[in-house]
Amino acid sequence: ASGRSSVASVAAVGPFVAFKSSGRDLVEEPATQGAQTFRANLEDLSVALASVSNHGRDANGSTATPALDGDGTLLVVPAQATNLARGSRWDDDRGSAWHLFSRDFIAETTTQETTAASPAGLQLPPAACGLVDLQCGSFSPDLTLDGRYVVFDSNAGNLDASVPDDNAQFDVFVLDRVTGQTRLLSRNADGEAADGMSDAPEIAADGRWVVFRSRAADLGPEGIYV
Repeated sequence: ASGRSSVASVAAVGPFVAFKSSGRDLVEEPATQGAQTFRANLEDLSVALASVSNHGRDANGSTATPALDGDGTLLVVPAQATNLARGSRWDDDRGSAWHLFSRDFIAETTTQETTAASPAGLQLPPAACGLVDLQCGSFSPDLTLDGRYVVFDSNAGNLDASVPDDNAQFDVFVLDRVTGQTRLLSRNADGEAADGMSDAPEIAADGRWVVFRSRAADLGPEGIYV
């Protein structure tokens, strides 16, 4: 490739690898908006653009570490883009939030997966979006083998309407792509959002277990949690 490629995800049972690249010679119609996400087929060595809208346009913003389901036919990627799916938008006047988008390579459709429980848009930490070193939104996706469940971390405060989440920290969530329900996972024994940052989640192939790391004091000793 003519540019740098990084942050790869490998399908568990399929011949696919997802990665981010700034290369302009990976597909016949090269992306024009900066680093994009691609999926490579290790059998025939073909490469397809994954951060692409339903109208064939590449993302108009940055993308981050992608994740694949078991056979590699579904890809989820964080993107700071407004043109990938209908309804994508800036969430406040401090800049754009990062949302999770899925690309179904069978149906050839792209869907925004992270949505706020409030119609007003994501509630984001007031200071974070204005700082260069801090990002607002949802990151670090991981999928079950069948692609139904997606775990991720986010500093949005209103993804789960059932739990007050005003800690202004990254928390861990699970999204059921069938029902559309998002649930907060990094919560204490009282069912409240943990009082410290939780991130880097991974989910078991069948969706039964989720592991993540946390600095919260009300989950137990600082470390890794299941």
